[in-house]
Amino acid sequence: MISPTSRLSGDPVDTVPAPGAETSGWRRAFAKLLRSDPDERWGSTFLRIASDLLIVCDESLNICHHNRAFLKAVGHNEGTFGGQCLLTFFPRKERDTVIGVFHEWRRGHAAGMRFRAPLLTTRGVRAYEMRVVRCRDPKGVYFYYLVGRDAPATREAGASLASEEGEAFFQGLPVAAWRTDSALRITKVYGNLWPELGAASEDLVGEVFGRRHDTLLPEMLRGIDCSDTLAGMSLQTEVKGEAGQFSVTVEPFLDAEGRVVGTVGLLRRAKGGRVILPELPVSAGERSRHHRPPSEVGGSVSVLTGRVPRYFESEENIV
Repeated sequence: MISPTSRLSGDPVDTVPAPGAETSGWRRAFAKLLRSDPDERWGSTFLRIASDLLIVCDESLNICHHNRAFLKAVGHNEGTFGGQCLLTFFPRKERDTVIGVFHEWRRGHAAGMRFRAPLLTTRGVRAYEMRVVRCRDPKGVYFYYLVGRDAPATREAGASLASEEGEAFFQGLPVAAWRTDSALRITKVYGNLWPELGAASEDLVGEVFGRRHDTLLPEMLRGIDCSDTLAGMSLQTEVKGEAGQFSVTVEPFLDAEGRVVGTVGLLRRAKGGRVILPELPVSAGERSRHHRPPSEVGGSVSVLTGRVPRYFESEENIV
């Protein structure tokens, strides 16, 4: 169980915990904990060079392992926070709320959730968006796996791009992009890659995304399940067709009240194709309008969703 914040000792002023010395045997201890070699299970990227914050905690939110990105994010270059409580990295006024978020999720049936919260760093407080899933070891003990990244700005900022400007921007890129309503019916299409995929963009408006039969969608996009995106989750996958291999990203589209009113999708060439594109630039106003958290649960902490993609919705053993 997660300890109440009253049990956390230390100065009442918010400060970042100091890391301890990194021991040479952490890999063996971590492998024993998971009953497998960590490099075999997640690969070296998980353990060393991932840019996202990666943290493994026990049910009491004590840190079992974290990657170097987490260490650097809070302002340190060496050492380890293993054995320290994750709650100490949140401002004191937010810790009870974070505990409540985990307790509420733990009582439900979802295997994962997303939440946004401020994180203490040596340079001040920064907002992070966390995705959490849980798994059981062979003894039935739960472990939490957290992936965190900088939260998009939520401030109101200027007028967003007009639709015709956005269309002009996409038309100059070798991508295929689209928007759907809450029924996954396509309302707009962008990009100049559609003809290469064997589809006329003007014919796709009104088609239901993911439908397998009786559709004008390109073959590679048929049957993709975006139902979890309507619950607030992101979808990332790769598809292959005669035109090559492509990366597909689908995100929820939110209204001003934070309700999911549709999806936004982007298809581009995957690694090994002719074109590799960087992340598309999005104005602060556009991020603010389409990525505002749906529900505030207290202070600066907000729960975005309690659902995870279907392939995580199983509480089978992790080995």
